[in-house]
Amino acid sequence: MNNSVIEIISIGEELLIGKIVNTNAQWIAKKLTDMGWKVRRITTIGDDVNEIVSAIRESLSRGTKVIITTGGLGPTFDDKTIE
Repeated sequence: MNNSVIEIISIGEELLIGKIVNTNAQWIAKKLTDMGWKVRRITTIGDDVNEIVSAIRESLSRGTKVIITTGGLGPTFDDKTIE
């Protein structure tokens, strides 16, 4: 069993409005749990640079050692994760 806790941050307006189901976070959490990791939190936020930065900072302030981000990397103008 790994003692490190993980937080998953899913990024995308389409997740917030219910356009698509957040299957990425579900799949990642299941795989990590199966490997003995503890997923402490899954957060969903929009495609906003300030929200992304804030979510990562909040996660770090909780002492999280591993943060996994998903989404926000598509070809559309609103995908801001790379920034």
